[in-house]
Amino acid sequence: PADLFADLEEGSKDGKDFTCLFVTDFPLESMRLSRNAVMPIGYDTLELLSLSADGRNSGRILDICCGCGIQGIFAWKASQMGQPSVKSSLTLTDINGRAVYFATANLALNNVLQEAQAHVVCNDLFEGLDKNSKLDCIVSNPPFVAGPAFSAPQLQPALFAVGGGTDGMNLLRR
Repeated sequence: PADLFADLEEGSKDGKDFTCLFVTDFPLESMRLSRNAVMPIGYDTLELLSLSADGRNSGRILDICCGCGIQGIFAWKASQMGQPSVKSSLTLTDINGRAVYFATANLALNNVLQEAQAHVVCNDLFEGLDKNSKLDCIVSNPPFVAGPAFSAPQLQPALFAVGGGTDGMNLLRR
């Protein structure tokens, strides 16, 4: 992965820029905001980026629980380094309306809207998506932090955004 990141930092061989910029909540804001917080970019995000940047040509990418959209946008940019002429699409989904706004802004900020058929959908996992659509790559960094077993209104605001149930597996099971 370190060699891959070095290649990405230098740009692709065809001269395409691989610079990515992202806006999201600050760590302190995600602790204070209601359940609509958009989690900041953390170490888990960066580890997952190394997995999505494997250089495979992924023409149709889906990012579930996209948050600010970093996983999907990064996977799309990495796949375009291999064969930029391949027709590509990127769908970002999140149940959080604020996340949809951040992801849409990040698509524009990274010029993905100009280069791909890209859109963001506010939904719960696969709801509203074409079940017959073929995908080349699905990326996700879903809520996985285990939370206490008491009722949701008693949770601290930050636990709404990262809560994966009492064992951290709620969304993964679905």
